Amino acid sequence: MQRTVSVLAISAWMLAGHIGYGQSTASNPTVLVREVHFVGESGGTQRELRECTEFLVGHRMEKNAVLKESTSAVAAFLHRRGFLKARVSPEIRPARTFGSAKEEAVALEITIEAGNRYRIKDLTFAGLSRQVDDAELRRTCNLRNGEVADGGEAGNCVSNLIALFHQKGLDVTVIPSMTFDEERSTVVFGFDIEK
Repeated sequence: MQRTVSVLAISAWMLAGHIGYGQSTASNPTVLVREVHFVGESGGTQRELRECTEFLVGHRMEKNAVLKESTSAVAAFLHRRGFLKARVSPEIRPARTFGSAKEEAVALEITIEAGNRYRIKDLTFAGLSRQVDDAELRRTCNLRNGEVADGGEAGNCVSNLIALFHQKGLDVTVIPSMTFDEERSTVVFGFDIEK
């Protein structure tokens, strides 16, 4: 079964979890992250996951910032590895009080549901793409059929396409989309190039 999803819709869906964190200082105390643990379907080794969150350990941050930054870092890591629909759910576990009551040391537990690891089935171009040779458009994107679908490279492709058209004297907007084939764990990255 194939399903088209806007890259922006997936990003909005992932960020929606951050909205409930709030901004109140009373309900958003500063915490000191002592350790990070990962549970669930990891999508990577424990070492790799620790490396992408090591910037949190040993630093005092607002609780909401810890949750937001850990989600963002782990999701980006998974998207670069082809887990385009991965779900990341961080939870702060009290460890002990450290210093004042407002600065408690905590353990961060991150639950991961990696889901399918997607490979690229194809790239499609629409809109103003007719003004540039298809081979040149494909060279501009560092994405090849059969490779692991790197969500970071898909984002780079958008920037590269904008730069390519800018060199040709056109200011454009690139609207990305993804069409998933769940049975084959493949994705088609679409790029609609508009003025």
